[in-house]
Amino acid sequence: MIIFTPISTVLDEEGKKRLGEIVRQLRKELTQKEFANLLGIGQSTLSMWESGKVTPDLENLEKLASVWGKTPEEFVAYLYGRKLLNGSLLDAIDNMSINELAELQLLISNHLSSKINRVAEKSNKSNENEVKPSKVAEKSNKSKV
Repeated sequence: MIIFTPISTVLDEEGKKRLGEIVRQLRKELTQKEFANLLGIGQSTLSMWESGKVTPDLENLEKLASVWGKTPEEFVAYLYGRKLLNGSLLDAIDNMSINELAELQLLISNHLSSKINRVAEKSNKSNENEVKPSKVAEKSNKSKV
């Protein structure tokens, strides 16, 4: 049995603030009651979304995402302040802030160093286990004497 954690239990205050902002943007000139009717929910529920007191369930997240013209994944990524990597890696890098780029550079540098060290260790181990021809010849010559 799969148990899903409601987004409301893991969405931080910034995410709830983003939710309220996007709901207000989506309803544009509509009243809360008009927009709530359009979504098939109560006006009080919409009001609680806008104030960040309550977060929508998955079905309603999908409705909001659809009205916004996004996928549910993009909508949830937005709520968490993240970006989905749609398109090329270069496009994603172009959209990163200086801090995100610096963090990425550090991660890549650390990963690359770690990988180089692993390759060097493997190479050293294989060199230690390798029987060198000159030593084989020495043993062969000693046994002849």
